[in-house]
Amino acid sequence: MPLTQKVLRAFIASPSDVADERAILDEVVAELNRTWSQTLGVRLEVLKWETHSFPDAGLDVQGIVSSQIGENYDIFIGIMWTRFGTPTQNFASGTEEEFRRAMDRYRANPTSVHIMFYFKNAPVSPDSIDVDQLARVHAFRNSLGQEGTYHWTFRAAQDLEGFLRIAEYG
Repeated sequence: MPLTQKVLRAFIASPSDVADERAILDEVVAELNRTWSQTLGVRLEVLKWETHSFPDAGLDVQGIVSSQIGENYDIFIGIMWTRFGTPTQNFASGTEEEFRRAMDRYRANPTSVHIMFYFKNAPVSPDSIDVDQLARVHAFRNSLGQEGTYHWTFRAAQDLEGFLRIAEYG
């Protein structure tokens, strides 16, 4: 007998310094899909630029990625640590642009997207810190609360894994 499931799509936005956390997202989603999707009738799909965009030409790289991924996702998950990211044509980073697009959707229709943002607060080698990038991360994080976006902080990738499990079951 055919199985009918609702598909929830989660778009992951982050700069390059949280690759381990992005991989953990994939692992958590794969496990939830294996263990609970049939019982709950819901399957999660992770959308990332690495897997849901392809080389193309356009006015700017972020515009290409955004147009290919689109806005057909139910959950926005943002993650930052020490890097704010690469500037785009319209914003200080691709992650910020992706967040702003999701926030615009939310403001237009609060049921259109669920927004989750996480900040890593873990030790890092002083030699690897770009002070300007880190200052932008702090300013962005501080602005979220003023804009009505609740965010969580984690120290290790395993902590983020636990938070994601709580969010999925909550």
